[in-house]
Amino acid sequence: MLDAQEALFFGAFDGHGQNGGTVAALAAGRLPALVQQELNQGRSSEEALSSSFAGAHQFLLQQPGLDCSMSGCTAVVALLADDVLFVANAGDSRAIIGRFEGANTVAAYELSNDHSPCLMHEANRVLASGGRIAPFQLNGKRVGPPRVWERGADRPGLCITRSLGDTMAKRIGVTHTPELCRFPLTVDDRYLVLVSDGITEFLGSQDIIEKVHAWASVGTTPDDVARRLVREARLRWKAQDDGAEGIIDDCTALVAYLVYDPVEAPPEEARATASAKGRGKRGLREQGQQAAGARTWGQWAASRAPWVPWSAAQLGLLG
Repeated sequence: MLDAQEALFFGAFDGHGQNGGTVAALAAGRLPALVQQELNQGRSSEEALSSSFAGAHQFLLQQPGLDCSMSGCTAVVALLADDVLFVANAGDSRAIIGRFEGANTVAAYELSNDHSPCLMHEANRVLASGGRIAPFQLNGKRVGPPRVWERGADRPGLCITRSLGDTMAKRIGVTHTPELCRFPLTVDDRYLVLVSDGITEFLGSQDIIEKVHAWASVGTTPDDVARRLVREARLRWKAQDDGAEGIIDDCTALVAYLVYDPVEAPPEEARATASAKGRGKRGLREQGQQAAGARTWGQWAASRAPWVPWSAAQLGLLG
């Protein structure tokens, strides 16, 4: 939790390159602190997120002995403040909301783009900066997705167009600047999912949300749902090689249940949302938290506004 605006911060970071694991770990540790600093200084949520990505990138470059020339990480983060979700993304990890659109129907809403040379505006920026775009070539044959290369050299070969780190690619149009999304939540928004591209390689956003909903509906906790997503993705990676021990990309999933939980609501409002409020508190207790844990995020913000109706009941992360 970020105390400045009683906000909740979620993030998923996916490293690549020789030092990608170190880069991702450092970024994951630094970015929330930077966001909190920006919020404490009175910045808006969008300003705080954008500035913090720049700060995190500079932080990586200042680490002694850390070579970020061809190592970096993607970053997709979500900031929950009042009843609005702010998403900042650099790379091909993804933020998804699961929204009820009927009694038994849940729909996936993507809150981020997968930043790759396949997007025209991303490719145009790379080309305008002197880079070139082409798939990897093996024995004269094109293999895999389009990648970003220097015009006169076969490097760095990055298949994303935004990231933290990757200083060589920054010279040819790859940027650390995140793409921002402001998403007002409704009573029907129940799931927040952040996943790396190792998950989305074989699972579409709608498939992911339907699985999350199916597991959540039978009482599965968010951390177990995240583990199941990772297991499912890994099984599909293995299946493409007919069970052989082939390459499996990093698979990271973060799952949060968003529960409508009004605070100091008028009696008629309280009656209309009583069942939803009960589900939120059950979710907290299922994880063995004490009764005080039922004080949800909405209640933490109650001194500032009588209606801050969103609570991230639990979350799970597995990489």
